[in-house]
Order: sequence, then C-alpha cells, then structure tokens
Amino acid sequence: MTKRPRYSKEFKDSIIALYQEGRSSKSLEKEFGMASTTVLKWAHGA
Repeated sequence: MTKRPRYSKEFKDSIIALYQEGRSSKSLEKEFGMASTTVLKWAHGA
C-alpha cells in the first residue's frame, strides 16, 4: 500500500483558487502531479 502525500492548507487553498478561476481538474493534475479527483474533492468541499 502506497502512503498518500499530505498537503498543507496553503497548497490546498491555492489549488482550490486555481480551480475556481477556471482551471480544469485535469490541467491541475498534470501540472501538480496529483489526482484530478482530489482537486474536485477539495473544490466541492470548500
């Protein structure tokens, strides 16, 4: 089992802000190397 990375609150907030500005979860996935589902989970939970 692979250990999941932990992200700081500041990092999460910056990803959420980028998503809310119009970036797609797929583009954020490619740029930051994280799952697009994580981006969506953070954005919809914010």
